Amino acid sequence: MDKQSRLSALPYLMVEQSTNSSEFKVQFTLVNHGVGPAIIEGRKIIYNGKEYDQDFHQFMTQSIPELKSIKPINWHNIYKGQAIPSNGRVVMFAIGGDEEKFNEFMNVLRTFKDSNTFEFEFDYRSVYGDKWRITNQNTVPVPIE
Repeated sequence: MDKQSRLSALPYLMVEQSTNSSEFKVQFTLVNHGVGPAIIEGRKIIYNGKEYDQDFHQFMTQSIPELKSIKPINWHNIYKGQAIPSNGRVVMFAIGGDEEKFNEFMNVLRTFKDSNTFEFEFDYRSVYGDKWRITNQNTVPVPIE
């Protein structure tokens, strides 16, 4: 019975990127595809070997010089204790509307991918205390102790 209860409250977080080149928009969303709430336990961005405890918005606009001139059109904070409900979505960072800024942003993303200098981690738990981690290297949630 305990196993059935735990399975009925199983969160499943994923980071999704949506890109619309014709409208010059890109968006990163934290989505819970599970059946129970995902409670954020921690977040981390690692860039050039340095750790940042920041939202994507803070990191992109404060820590990346190439992006200081790019203003996001939408963002939300991700913080410890935040609950993302089943089928819930949190737009972490979105830019759009300007072709030049869009291309600058996409170039930075390509540099991140090509150089392996950028990583992120989100730790979360279920209401029963089971814990998982997602990263840009491992998009399927991995159980953690």
